[in-house]
Amino acid sequence: AFMSLIGYSLLNEMVAVLKKSDLISIINGLHKGIIDMLSEHGHEQSSIDDGMDISLLKLNNDKNTIELCCANSTAFICRDDRIEKLSGGICSVGDKRFNTNQLEILDMKIGSNDALYLLSDGYIDQFGGSENQKFMTARFESLINENKNVPLSKQETVFVKAFEDWKGDSKQIDDVLLIGIQFT
Repeated sequence: AFMSLIGYSLLNEMVAVLKKSDLISIINGLHKGIIDMLSEHGHEQSSIDDGMDISLLKLNNDKNTIELCCANSTAFICRDDRIEKLSGGICSVGDKRFNTNQLEILDMKIGSNDALYLLSDGYIDQFGGSENQKFMTARFESLINENKNVPLSKQETVFVKAFEDWKGDSKQIDDVLLIGIQFT
């Protein structure tokens, strides 16, 4: 929760106050800001083994395009009855192993009825099921596939129920965030 609060504060400063719009610049600013804040609280950069996983999305309505940058996170796009996994660099912002060169900006055209799913690792890393295993990316992708023709407004119920059914009596291990965007 502490890392999320730091991230929210820094994102707000960079986008709303400093008017930054370049995704790599924002990610670099987040990284530097997290390191600076943690240093103020007695943490050396070389000792930070965990960071913030984040996906940043920039929408250009005029060109019907999106830019997406995933830092140790995954997103999915459903288009033309296909589901594509979108991954970025395997580095977390604020982590001692962070390297901007590992990040990639995915620039893509979006079409009518394309759906984009952004999620935190809390969903796919959740333990549960009959053998107390992780939910995993493949299962999440199957869930999208099974429900791709369900209106996005009704998918929330489906995804919440699938998560709760999977989790069962297991303890929730992390925060869970899932954002679905239907383009028209």
